[in-house]
Amino acid sequence: DQLYLQIAAEARQLPVKSSHLFKASELEEKLATAQAELLVLEQESELTSSIERITHSSLIAQKSNSISVLENNVEAIWISYGQHCYETGATFTGCELFYERVKELIN
Repeated sequence: DQLYLQIAAEARQLPVKSSHLFKASELEEKLATAQAELLVLEQESELTSSIERITHSSLIAQKSNSISVLENNVEAIWISYGQHCYETGATFTGCELFYERVKELIN
């Protein structure tokens, strides 16, 4: 998975339109929004009464969980993209080293 992530990180710079890139971009946008919302919730929590803090704590926990899921989904899409690049033989600077390592692991 780490090699596929490295491949994806390098391949992101290719001028290729891929459904992986669109999906990753969409997920990263959702992640950024969720992180911003979490920050607001945390700031609001500091200004609320102790009773309201309980509600805010629950909302913060829910938002943190959704952020964790989004982070996992973003990582999964990048792993998938790296695997796709490897399987289709996409070429870019440095890919040979990554591809050789993947071949060794597969064998």
